[in-house]
Order: sequence, then structure tokens, then C-alpha cells
Amino acid sequence: MKINSISQQIHIGKYTRNIKMQDVQETAQSKDKVELSDSAVSFAAAMKNASATNITRSVSELNEMQEIKQQIKDGTFDVSGKDIADKMLKGMIIDIDV
Repeated sequence: MKINSISQQIHIGKYTRNIKMQDVQETAQSKDKVELSDSAVSFAAAMKNASATNITRSVSELNEMQEIKQQIKDGTFDVSGKDIADKMLKGMIIDIDV
């Protein structure tokens, strides 16, 4: 068989098409796999249960929440440093007692 530039180009074209088809087939066959740890699965279940739970708030709680949201929106919400320190210390005491 005589190989000239035209038949050489034809064979090169067939070869490259074949390689591209093999790449496409390999890509179609391979799939990503995700595995979650046991703690991630239990966390997801807990989040699902928590989102399904109806939380009932009293009218006074709802009003207080709305007031705080409005203060945050207006930029007037302020918490004293003493209140923050008290909560932090109470948290530390609870952690020590446990």
C-alpha cells in the first residue's frame, strides 16, 4: 500500500476520532462517588428533624425578636460588654460543673 500525504491525513484523522471516542466512552462510564461519614449522616438526620419541628413562640417573644431585628436593621442594637462577659463566665462555670 502506498502512503501519500492524503491517505496519511485520512489515517491520522481516523486515529484521532477513535481516540476522542474512547475518551468520551471512558468519561461516560466513570462516575463520581461520594461517601459520608457516620457523623455527617447523623448530623443530616438531626438537621432534617430540627427543620421539621414546629417551634411555637409566645407573642412577647415574637415582639422582642421583631424589636431586636428592627434595631439591628437601624444600626441601633447595642449589647453591653458586661452582659457579654457575664454570659461567657456563666458558660465557663457550667462547663466546669459538667
